[in-house]
Amino acid sequence: MAIKDKLLGQFNYVEKSDRIATAQKKVWVEHQWHPIGPSLTELLEKVSEFSGRTLNYQYGYLSPEVYTADFEQATLYGNSGLIKLAKGSALTESAMLPERLAKSPGFRRLVPGKIIKKSGHYASIIHLPWCQNNLFHWLYDGLARLYPLSQDTTPITLLVPEGMAPFQARLLEAVLSSLSHISVATVPKSELWQLEQYRHLSFPSQSQSAFLPHPVRDWLRQAVLQGLAIAQPETPSERIFICRERTSVRRITNEQELVAVARNYNVTPYFAEDHPYQDQVRTFTHSSLMVGGHGAGFSNALFSPEASVLEMFSKNLVKSHYALLAMGSNFSYRHLLGQPTENQDFSISATDFEASLQALTK
Repeated sequence: MAIKDKLLGQFNYVEKSDRIATAQKKVWVEHQWHPIGPSLTELLEKVSEFSGRTLNYQYGYLSPEVYTADFEQATLYGNSGLIKLAKGSALTESAMLPERLAKSPGFRRLVPGKIIKKSGHYASIIHLPWCQNNLFHWLYDGLARLYPLSQDTTPITLLVPEGMAPFQARLLEAVLSSLSHISVATVPKSELWQLEQYRHLSFPSQSQSAFLPHPVRDWLRQAVLQGLAIAQPETPSERIFICRERTSVRRITNEQELVAVARNYNVTPYFAEDHPYQDQVRTFTHSSLMVGGHGAGFSNALFSPEASVLEMFSKNLVKSHYALLAMGSNFSYRHLLGQPTENQDFSISATDFEASLQALTK
């Protein structure tokens, strides 16, 4: 063996990658086409234009299949959640997408750290850096992946990242409160665990999408509400404006002007950071109208049984996450494109804003 190979092996360098074969999968939810309307098609085409991807939505939106796949002697990288297979290649799907695999701290980088052998059965929702203190990714790229484990009572140990934010730990506790067959272990970022039996949990959403297959969506919503002891109202009635003026990017420069307009429609300004996470979930569960600039705050729309959504973007930065969530939840959805300023900030026409509010509240 060449000296280079010895050095790379010593530092657990992973260069090659492999994909899961169809025969290895156990499918829990089949992929499915979902029809989309003309206005959403227009938005998705703008997103494709900005992302550089050529996507055709003439047949609708294709939700991914939800599956598991079992492996022996797989090594998990605590700094990323990347999985190295026994044959030495990285499991592409453990990073969700090839693009994310290329950015993973565990791929094509020297990773000094000792390998610790672990016996037993394991699964993981470690997905770093994306799930690090990020509500959207923790819900949709993390906790939603637990759906297959909720359908199979085989005892298993779930691996989670160290340094979880309080809201992440609280959400995980809520989801696992009724799943006694799942135990939890934290993997330090400096360690690599060689697992006797590893069950890969697929990502049930696509990149830039908060659309979850309906069985997964319904299970996750109910698991969180039950775990947090939040009762779902028969008819949501609150109206909120999710404010972003305290954030550092994607602020609406004339947000206060829009808030003043929104008050005329009984829409109340809402600063999520002022409330414990359990209260945030309760607020969104009771909300029938959600207004605001694109941001992770809309992730909580998952917990509303029925709502209308008005999302605002800079015309230079359009994202599809919550438009797809609204489509999957059968919400009324409108969007507005604003004039860009600095640091991804933008302004929105107050006249267009009021017209959209009128359409959603009539």
